[in-house]
Amino acid sequence: MKQKYNFFLYILSFLILGNLNAQRFQGSAVFGFNVSQIDGDELIGFDKGGLTGGFKLNYPLLKKSDLSLEMLYSQRGSRPKLFSADNNLTINLNYFELPLLIDYKDWWMPDDEFYKVGIEGGFSYSYLISVSSNNATVEDVNNFKKSDLAYIIGARLNFNKHWALNLRYTHGLFKIYERDGYYGFISYYLTARCEYHF
Repeated sequence: MKQKYNFFLYILSFLILGNLNAQRFQGSAVFGFNVSQIDGDELIGFDKGGLTGGFKLNYPLLKKSDLSLEMLYSQRGSRPKLFSADNNLTINLNYFELPLLIDYKDWWMPDDEFYKVGIEGGFSYSYLISVSSNNATVEDVNNFKKSDLAYIIGARLNFNKHWALNLRYTHGLFKIYERDGYYGFISYYLTARCEYHF
């Protein structure tokens, strides 16, 4: 419990520093949609839809690169295909997610003073808020691990100084479910989202 409080104190300190140095930080609101799946659940395909949204802080490192920290709510999991006859295999996972990324920008638009495109990569820590499942491979939802670590790659298209479209792929690095005699499930998902830069 103490480690959890220390972690959130670190995030709070980061936000306070952002307010003290507002000229260096850029804040953004993000909202979008995940399509996800889980290896090991006897299903194939990105068929589980879910919402994602939250906030992002960018700190400039070099002329064309930023360090970004995000605070997101993210719905993930797996389910059968939309018109499948078997609807008893769904896994619903809700996470608080903290991605830390390096963002490289290019294609400067001098008239409006913004970069048109960007690519990003980094890692994301997720904390499991809630879980539900009627998948037969899940004997006990309490066996889902509370923490998950993943890598992220993505790309962004900016329409102007404020609005952008971001596409990314996130893949778990560790198994998220365990029980006696079985250790499996790796989560991964695609995200499409809008960003509004303040």
